[in-house]
Amino acid sequence: MCLLVDERSSCSSDGNLYRAIDEVAEAVKQQLQGRRIDFCQLFVSTAHKSNLGHAPACLQDKLFKDVAEGSRSRPVILGGALQSVSANGRMISNGPGVSLLAASLPGVQLLPFHVKEPALPSFTAEQWKELLQRPSTSTDGSSSSSSSSSDAQQQNAAILLSSPHFVDVEKFLLRLSAALPGMPMVGGVTERGAWVESEHDFGALFCNQDVYAGGAVGCIMRGPLSMQQVLVPGCRTAGAVMTVTEAAGNVIFALDDRPVHDSFVTLVHSLPQQDQKRELLLGLCDPGAAAAAGHAGSRDFVARRVSLMPTAYSRPVLVVATHEVPVGTRVRLLMRDNAFNQQQQQAEFAALAARLPAADSRLGVLSYGCVALPLEEQPDAAACFLPQVPSAGGRMQGEFAGTLQPPAAVLQDGSAAAAAAGAWPGVAQLHSFAASYAILQHSSTAPSSEM
Repeated sequence: MCLLVDERSSCSSDGNLYRAIDEVAEAVKQQLQGRRIDFCQLFVSTAHKSNLGHAPACLQDKLFKDVAEGSRSRPVILGGALQSVSANGRMISNGPGVSLLAASLPGVQLLPFHVKEPALPSFTAEQWKELLQRPSTSTDGSSSSSSSSSDAQQQNAAILLSSPHFVDVEKFLLRLSAALPGMPMVGGVTERGAWVESEHDFGALFCNQDVYAGGAVGCIMRGPLSMQQVLVPGCRTAGAVMTVTEAAGNVIFALDDRPVHDSFVTLVHSLPQQDQKRELLLGLCDPGAAAAAGHAGSRDFVARRVSLMPTAYSRPVLVVATHEVPVGTRVRLLMRDNAFNQQQQQAEFAALAARLPAADSRLGVLSYGCVALPLEEQPDAAACFLPQVPSAGGRMQGEFAGTLQPPAAVLQDGSAAAAAAGAWPGVAQLHSFAASYAILQHSSTAPSSEM
């Protein structure tokens, strides 16, 4: 069978950016053994900031100097500047580092883009038409399609990277999720850091040979592949789920029809002393999400920093580090717990390794961990449990992933059965203090949701 997803990865700590890119490019070329490279994920640490603007062009020159510019044989390059980069379980922190993952993806259409505003990417009408075609679900739960059987195997997946100053990234995630419901989407917010001649504290985003200081870059993949998300929160829950009953913007006045002081502060004081000393955050869950039940877990909520502040009328309020918290939002107290995150990562990947063909060359892992999680202190869970699977990524300022359950409004495409089975990736959101992974694989190797 033709290798439909074939990935290789490498990283280098060479202090010279050009030598480092030569090193990782040569490594993946040898590993792929002459197969055409269709997609590259390139991360460069901010220690290389004086040359960041040359990184993607340097990679293209190394890998594809004999391929004409504009040719379809040239791969899509996506990436940016991070504080720390990783590949195959090796993390390079606080120093020069380059991480490269290269993939051969025959039969997969790649649509790269750069956006400055939270508007949908400017694809052609024909490209949007293809992206919007998806298998329908029959009454017995099996997949069917109004088009040919080959179309039924065409799946969408997306990788997205945002600059640290793209304040509308959450609106963009929501719009892209609404336009292509059910599409798994992973990535994160890149690092601040000046580059080239800029004196501003912008980030650097790579899209093909271009480097951008703002907005977001991404790539939508469509073809015979699947992307399975693994979202591991760095917080655990405390107390019951509450409902925002009075709010304005990002300020919460009342929870469950009780003043914030009576509800939130009482809950905090009821925690054990050791938990009260942890960093406490507020988890937010969309008003229409199915995860609003009282037993919802921490991964069903988006963690946000929160402050209890007095007002001029001696009425304490909760100020949430997000743009808006509408009335009806479900909230839950979350506690930062790095040990919990490590245990959950190990459990997730141990279960995944038990049902994935680890030696299958069609597998690859993309990893995006929060800079606040001590991922470099312990071996990467993906590399430990899937040692033969190429993996690459880095440390993010925020992580993109879907919550497990979708709002009911986006279940109109017939995916209710998939959602009930836990296969639905959920609406993509910006998470904090989390580890987000994506396992790319040919659809025939995807593990059963019953396992």
